[in-house]
Amino acid sequence: MELSPLANAREFVHTPHTCYHDLGQQSVTDKGFDTSFAANYLGDWLLTMLLLKDLDSDNGRIVVFGSSSYE
Repeated sequence: MELSPLANAREFVHTPHTCYHDLGQQSVTDKGFDTSFAANYLGDWLLTMLLLKDLDSDNGRIVVFGSSSYE
């Protein structure tokens, strides 16, 4: 799922899936953000904030991981 269109993060909250980022070109989102910035930072932040609202405080988890493959 691509998170650079921030609306995708909002839709994702209702049907959780595993996702990863795959950006092949530099462009601008419909909201005027750089696609890489929106996908790697804004989309993740928005998705986390939206999921936190419905997270079960006893059993719910949000796992965030990164990769060093960019080096």
